[in-house]
Amino acid sequence: MSRLSLVVGAGFLLSLSVVLQAFQEKKQFYPATVQLVNSGLGMTAIYFLLMLLSYALVKILLFLFFGSLRGPEVEHLWEKTCIAITETCLAMTIFRDDFTFKSVLLLGGLLSLKAFHWILEERINFMEQAPYLGWGFHVRTHVVTVLLGTLDAIMAYHSITTTLESGPTMYILFGFESVVLAVSLFGIYGKYVFHAIDLRQENPWENKTLFTLYLDVLCDFLKLVLYVCFFSVLVKHYGLPIYLVRDLVMTFRSFAKRVIDLMRSRRMMTNLNDRFVDATREDLERDNTCIVCRAEMETAKKLPCGHMFHLPCLRRWLEQEHSCPTCRTDLLTLLDRPAPAPAPANTVAPSSPLPGDRSLSPRPASPPAPAPASAPASAP
Repeated sequence: MSRLSLVVGAGFLLSLSVVLQAFQEKKQFYPATVQLVNSGLGMTAIYFLLMLLSYALVKILLFLFFGSLRGPEVEHLWEKTCIAITETCLAMTIFRDDFTFKSVLLLGGLLSLKAFHWILEERINFMEQAPYLGWGFHVRTHVVTVLLGTLDAIMAYHSITTTLESGPTMYILFGFESVVLAVSLFGIYGKYVFHAIDLRQENPWENKTLFTLYLDVLCDFLKLVLYVCFFSVLVKHYGLPIYLVRDLVMTFRSFAKRVIDLMRSRRMMTNLNDRFVDATREDLERDNTCIVCRAEMETAKKLPCGHMFHLPCLRRWLEQEHSCPTCRTDLLTLLDRPAPAPAPANTVAPSSPLPGDRSLSPRPASPPAPAPASAPASAP
């Protein structure tokens, strides 16, 4: 981070020196601006200063709407920002003929919108782990959601109308990205509603995870349809977009994984009470602490691996994972495994023969063989 700060500081000083030199030479605003615009070095300095100004503005807005960011949020934000900038630079190779100053401003605004969507998603995912959520969190969430939804709708409408009027241009990219952001915002706000309902109930909402899986499947399906349509349009008008293949494959894999997880969860939740046996009193005397909720158990369910848990805790866990919380044994594999065949009983031969059974009756002893006759003695 210190090296990045040094690079940014050096770039800022160099850009500022280029701008100040132009104003010192021309002494007036308009001639100095013309000189900067007509110079490649001057335009580079202007772009760099605008980028720093946009970064400072985004940092201020993030602090106003979200407060201080946590360490994981900052780390994820930097990772996603680097990936987004790389993909944007690759997309510019396709739309290089439409590259203008206005498109640069729109790309900066699009990247800022993505950053706000990412932070909002991180905050919603953090709701289950937060010990207390005040009214300020809910107010900020609603305000940010409304603002982001409005901006997504405005950008999508402007991009679509411009594309319909002037044909396929760079606005196809902005329209596609804004619609994808709107779908993501729909999924983020849906998860917030599910979390809020769960927090207001006295007992945990058992079907929350299942509804969340349905929402994820729906959002991934919509994103996959958008990616396929956008990919087809680019292939038709611009050729094969290499940079989009990775996103298309990852979206398809995410959708397939969501569907498989949903099917496995529904299969696991069917007759959950009858799938696992009840723990006996001897089992509870040996271990009566549920590892999920850390509370003592009066009644529990015993898994095939031998570990015991509360039934509600086990239900909520198995809606997200399909393994034992303690030993990580795949429970679906154990449940699908056929039961071993009962071992044949060992047959013990009766000690005395049954009546009428001649096969087992003792045979009579054979008479002793007669002794051989001795030879007669010879005469003297």
